[in-house]
Amino acid sequence: QWLLSRTMGCPHSFEFRRSELQSLRSRQRSEVCVGDDEVVDSFLSLVDPQQPQPADLKGEFAGLLLKYLEVAKIALVVGDVLFVHGAVNDDNMRKLPPSRSCSEWQSADNLMDWVDAINAWATDEVRDYRANIAGYLKEMRA
Repeated sequence: QWLLSRTMGCPHSFEFRRSELQSLRSRQRSEVCVGDDEVVDSFLSLVDPQQPQPADLKGEFAGLLLKYLEVAKIALVVGDVLFVHGAVNDDNMRKLPPSRSCSEWQSADNLMDWVDAINAWATDEVRDYRANIAGYLKEMRA
């Protein structure tokens, strides 16, 4: 709950997910109680294809977010329009986060270089996550 609220800017998402799970499960049962651990497991199942799924969800969400991230783009230019996940402002335009190959923030020379570099960074991060999934999941569960 802390991670969602403090680092991702979505303080209500944990309870929204609980409500969503209760709705999905109430189709099969009259009274449904979804505990905190079940909500956490449901979030983790989105990024862990090996996460056991509750029988009533039929495994349909296993690794779904990870699969999406493996093909998604953080930034895309179509014609003269920039599409991004999030927002672009003076503080982050052309900025590249630290990576395994460079521990400092970098700046791209122009928009297209930035789009290419930020997408390459994201692809590298997802590949690293996939390659080290057990360690990351252990950290998230701690």
